[in-house]
Amino acid sequence: MDPEDPSTDSVTILSSAEEDLQARARRLNTQLGDCMLDASWQWTLGAVALSVPLGVYRKSLWPLVVLGAAGSAADLYVSQSKCRAEREAWQECQRQIADQQ
Repeated sequence: MDPEDPSTDSVTILSSAEEDLQARARRLNTQLGDCMLDASWQWTLGAVALSVPLGVYRKSLWPLVVLGAAGSAADLYVSQSKCRAEREAWQECQRQIADQQ
């Protein structure tokens, strides 16, 4: 391999660009996960806090099950809405990685 050969430079530049995209994808994935976790606990906590006294009063577990599931669904919806920008950036980065391969 000739160090003066320009084809070897393009290969190293391409692998460097791929590494940069991979690092960016990992960073965006971490940001998306943090955003989802930060946004996905309020409704579940509120529903469980409401359902415990209601379950004790009714001597039943159904309020905990129903309100816990409803709170989880609400948290999923809210976290998807709040983290839309992070998800779109991550998906765009994944598309760029797929296009390079």
